[in-house]
Amino acid sequence: MKSLLKNATVTFLLCMAGAQGAKAASDENATRDVDAADAALADGRKLTASFLAGDVAPVWARFSEQMRAVVGSPEGLEGFSKQVRDELGSEDEILDERVIEEGGLRIYRRVARWSGVPMPIAITWAVAPNGRIDGFQVGPAPPEDPAVSAAPEKPLPPGRLPDTPDVAARLQAFVENAGAAPGVIVGLADREGVRFVAWGDAGDGKAPDADTIFEAGSITKGLTGLLLARMAAAGDVDPGQPIGPMLPSGLDPSPELEALTLEMLATHRSGLPRLASGPEMQARMTSDNPYAGSTPGEIFADAVRVPAETIASGRGNYAYSNLGMALLGQLLARSANQSYETLLAERVFAPLELAPPVLAPGDTEGRRAVGHQAGKPATPWRLDAYAPTGGWQASARDLLELAQALLADEPGWVSDALRPRGAAGAPDIEIGLGWHHAKIDDRNVVWHNGGTAGSSSFLAMVPEEQLALAVLANGGGGVVDQLARGLLASGR
Repeated sequence: MKSLLKNATVTFLLCMAGAQGAKAASDENATRDVDAADAALADGRKLTASFLAGDVAPVWARFSEQMRAVVGSPEGLEGFSKQVRDELGSEDEILDERVIEEGGLRIYRRVARWSGVPMPIAITWAVAPNGRIDGFQVGPAPPEDPAVSAAPEKPLPPGRLPDTPDVAARLQAFVENAGAAPGVIVGLADREGVRFVAWGDAGDGKAPDADTIFEAGSITKGLTGLLLARMAAAGDVDPGQPIGPMLPSGLDPSPELEALTLEMLATHRSGLPRLASGPEMQARMTSDNPYAGSTPGEIFADAVRVPAETIASGRGNYAYSNLGMALLGQLLARSANQSYETLLAERVFAPLELAPPVLAPGDTEGRRAVGHQAGKPATPWRLDAYAPTGGWQASARDLLELAQALLADEPGWVSDALRPRGAAGAPDIEIGLGWHHAKIDDRNVVWHNGGTAGSSSFLAMVPEEQLALAVLANGGGGVVDQLARGLLASGR
């Protein structure tokens, strides 16, 4: 048995064939022996019913030796039956059913619509005159099949992302044609369940899987926004409070810095620059691991160094700031007298019933994707005090579990974090507490992306349709944005 999606981690269909291949029927080949055809039709229906019910013993008993060699064992056939049911769903509508004679075999073939996939599926049995099964196939009916061309296209239900073969084809092109990253994985969660599709190489010669760890990058900013909303709901802080009293003593902040609010930091409207301009940061930018070893004290000092006129001229206008988000995370941690990682685990992940986040590459367990930049392996980033801006080490499963928890929208602080609070640099984009809002192909999407030296990420939610999309690739520079937007614009 082999997957029709070569190199993909998600198996969509399995296909088996015996000594004689089954071909599409034509009216010219239709048998003239009506009685024999009726018997063959009944036999094909019985074989199909047994297989789909998981009762494979009568099917295995009739397999030829060559078919048994292909399938391997009754357990293998039973596993195939279960996989077909799990991945295709149930038969909704039979589009065509017929028997033909070809190559000395009597061939039963039926084409039907299934609940779990948009394309028609063909089931074919090739039976020898002695009753032995010499061929068996399950797979998409070709577009030129009369049953397919005559049938109206089955629309995808609302709240559905693209089907698995479509996603796999896009990922193959992303890796093999665009060369954007060695490997990529997509997680899709909609009203029909959760799927993971991957292509390429995670760094060990195999495609990524749902639990392969990547650097989620700036998606972490959304976590910091959630933390602010959670602490505000608990009465620990007020998003509108000035940050001056929260800064450590011994600094000399400008009145403009002191007047900034926590919400301004969370919505990138503080006037702080994207990165600090102090000597420590300038030195860091020459390193392949620029944030390693950074401390909260360094972030506070860098914020104080920002000229008052820079803050005054930019305050209230959207300008993406890693420094501002790092400052927010460390101020919240300082106010609670805890580390940012511990605070995030206790205040955000625990209430959402999620496993604690990992914020340092050395702390991850299991398989980790090897990041690449310009085609060469990249050094994993350790963000330390800059973790609130991009330190989360996460898998596609981690991203989807977070998105599903947020879509449940049970705690009020979640909706407070996600709701838009103003424009974000473009007429069609708004910003919440760390989360962006945009309309993509008429879908109202809540999202954040991320990019480190060796990884790229994108997490999107469509609350109205209760669906989520996660994309992770082991190529740096935000290379997955276009891929993610294309997936969100498809599959309705």
